[in-house]
Amino acid sequence: LFRSTIEKHPESPVALQNTDAYDTMSPAVSGLQSLLQGRVENYKTAIENAKEAGDTSRGRRYERGLKTLETMLSAVRKGRTINEAEIPPPVATGKSPACVLQQ
Repeated sequence: LFRSTIEKHPESPVALQNTDAYDTMSPAVSGLQSLLQGRVENYKTAIENAKEAGDTSRGRRYERGLKTLETMLSAVRKGRTINEAEIPPPVATGKSPACVLQQ
């Protein structure tokens, strides 16, 4: 019965529910995911630089923010909604881009 309904009416709600929703991610979700991925990289760089500078308290604070970002990124990948106001802000990495390029 189920199969015949889909074959007769491919545009029916039952047929549409069976399409793979994860293959077609909306631009807003992919933009949010790329924002979170960028922040994760930003925080990882800042953590490394804080550890190199011996700034342990800053490094721990960045690690808490990184954990939040990774949790949010996981939720977005699973299709869940997140509160964008709770996304940790970008942080100063501790090195200028010119210093990074010279290494």
